[in-house]
Amino acid sequence: SSDLFAETLSGKTESFLHSKSAWMEEIKATLSRLKALESDLNLRENQLAKREIKLWERERQLESLAQLKTPENHDVTSWAEKDVYAWIRSLGVSGYGRDLSMYAQIFLDNNINGKRILMLNDGDLEAMGILSVGHRVELMDELDKLRKRNERMRNFPPLQVAPL
Repeated sequence: SSDLFAETLSGKTESFLHSKSAWMEEIKATLSRLKALESDLNLRENQLAKREIKLWERERQLESLAQLKTPENHDVTSWAEKDVYAWIRSLGVSGYGRDLSMYAQIFLDNNINGKRILMLNDGDLEAMGILSVGHRVELMDELDKLRKRNERMRNFPPLQVAPL
């Protein structure tokens, strides 16, 4: 009986040790999958954090544009350099597939205020460092529109609502 017990115990031990090896491999494979998932989650978390930062920057940009003096309600000649900077930045968010906003800093660096922006020509843009002919053409088109809106605003200012 004790031999039978020892034999049964030996068989069960051997079976357990064999199963233990399979279980260990299964645990290692599961840990490996979990590490890969953790790595993927960390990557996605970083991507989401970067997107969140971009969204915050975009929100701040749009908020600043909402406070921007526009040619429809302000005489462009009264614009400070920062207003010109903001207007140039707004050209990049117009949704036309171009990004002229990259030139905003150039206008700021060259002390272009509202009065000066109305006097710019293609040669001035080139002298300021805007080398792309296509971008200069687009900027000149935007400047022409700005001049026309400003002239219209000066001749026909927006109506002010009288306080009741």
